Amino acid sequence: MEGCHTSAKPPHAQAAYNGGLPTKDIPMLIIFKSPASGDVIMFQKNGQDMLTVLEKDKDAAKGIFTLEQLPEAISRLRAAIEIDKARSRAQPEDDEDPLPGTPIPVNFFQRAVPLLELLERSLKDKVPVTWGV
Repeated sequence: MEGCHTSAKPPHAQAAYNGGLPTKDIPMLIIFKSPASGDVIMFQKNGQDMLTVLEKDKDAAKGIFTLEQLPEAISRLRAAIEIDKARSRAQPEDDEDPLPGTPIPVNFFQRAVPLLELLERSLKDKVPVTWGV
């Protein structure tokens, strides 16, 4: 309709906001929050791995670990950390030094420890942990 104004942004506005990158190339984040501690921020894939271990819907945009759920979540995450540490120790070490600039992989247990600490602090302070809110 002629003369109508829409609030839609021109197609180039979104690209400009993202520095010219298509939004599908921007990694999404999952942010775990609790009043007991600072936020734990993870790339979506890593956060989804945690949610799977903790038996939460990995595709849920938001969720909560209630005070009642925290002990079981802590237990599950501790067990997964120990399994991953054992798997890491069982892998043969590469005797060669990596080439300069070669990324060193980050194991599951290394990513999980900050979340475990957040869950433990939240249980101690008797407050829930949320994500996506």
